[in-house]
Amino acid sequence: MPVKILQYSYFTLSLVLLLLVLATPSIVKGGFKFITEEMIEAFVIATLFVVGYVIFRLYKSEIDKNKDKFEEAIQYIGGLNIQLDSLKSLLNDVRKYPENKTDFRNILILMADKILSIVNCEWVVLRLIDAKTLQTLSEHSGSRGSAILLKYSISNKNIIEGKQIEDCTILVSTKDNVDVQTCVILSINGISDEQQILINTIINNIGMLYIIFSSTFYKNKKR
Repeated sequence: MPVKILQYSYFTLSLVLLLLVLATPSIVKGGFKFITEEMIEAFVIATLFVVGYVIFRLYKSEIDKNKDKFEEAIQYIGGLNIQLDSLKSLLNDVRKYPENKTDFRNILILMADKILSIVNCEWVVLRLIDAKTLQTLSEHSGSRGSAILLKYSISNKNIIEGKQIEDCTILVSTKDNVDVQTCVILSINGISDEQQILINTIINNIGMLYIIFSSTFYKNKKR
């Protein structure tokens, strides 16, 4: 119940009871001899006390709800700030476009480390797939400490078709108008929406960097 409604309700009730007190002599003189002024005054005081207590509890409940919403808003804003800092870090860490295979591999290593810092999982696999031929164009695997990487192969066809693997999370780049699809495989079953946003940003950027790299690389190769 909105706080303003509670305030208006209490004001209206107080006004009605005040009018009742003012009308008490007329009520007594009107033939209600079994009702005394003291009885009416006691009734008014008791009613104001009970109603005031009820409204106080409702008012406190509304304040607690608003407090919870305020804390949720603060947490949400804090989460947005963390995301912005992470995205800023991603953009600043890549100082130049890749000019050769070594440059691009270093970018994959860097991005794999970034993903491991975002998601608490044992290992991560970054893979770029030709959407037409389903061939693997590039791949990098990173692990946390001495964690063991995935032992069995993951079909590119299954990845492109959006099939998931038990105890793993697979995300694919969201750019549908390019032939290169970037995917990430995580050794964890499910991630938060905030983590997914950050990782999607990473793999989309990897795909764009690969397109720049491949066009530059093959252009220089033909010279």
